[in-house]
Amino acid sequence: MVDKSHWHLIKNGIQGTTLQLNDAVIRKALVNFLKDRKPSPKLIAEEINIHNGNAIADIVAIYSDSHCFEIKSDRDNINRVLRQAKYYDLTFSKITLVTTEKNKLKAQEILPEYWGILIASNEVGEIKLSYLRKAKTNPKWCSEKALLSLWKSELIDTCLNLNLTDIKQNFSREKLATHLSKTQRKSSIRKELTDKLLNRFSERSL
Repeated sequence: MVDKSHWHLIKNGIQGTTLQLNDAVIRKALVNFLKDRKPSPKLIAEEINIHNGNAIADIVAIYSDSHCFEIKSDRDNINRVLRQAKYYDLTFSKITLVTTEKNKLKAQEILPEYWGILIASNEVGEIKLSYLRKAKTNPKWCSEKALLSLWKSELIDTCLNLNLTDIKQNFSREKLATHLSKTQRKSSIRKELTDKLLNRFSERSL
């Protein structure tokens, strides 16, 4: 059953026009939706490469952990999310699919129960977002794979922050991620991940 306590309307400003639910329209509505919610994220980032470039996360909201929002519009093949899901599952603490009424039943059928589903629907000149179900903590999160969303310089800085002095500049990103995952607590890695992404995207906005 749709959670009707979380409506979000984005006015298009064109009366009598029905918005097409494409990626760009849903993305704009989603960003505003996240900004308006409490607690609001510390940062909203778009198009983050993860798992050595095997997937690109559409929207990532940074709280104390990272929450990935994958958009599948009316124009998209929703089955593609299955290929992307394995990388999102390894990388993010929570994942939500943002899709349309057209894809609602298929989303419920193919997605694991810990994924959230957020439905975008259109009315005359406005977009409405409502939760079909909220995301739960992802049980498949992997610290080693999650660390591969960081640049090498960020991984080296993470090692230094966690007092790992036995690393070398010629270590690959994969080796740094493996070393961190084997020697550090998951809670420490989660904090470093969110801090590094916050720093990266905050610097871009300066």
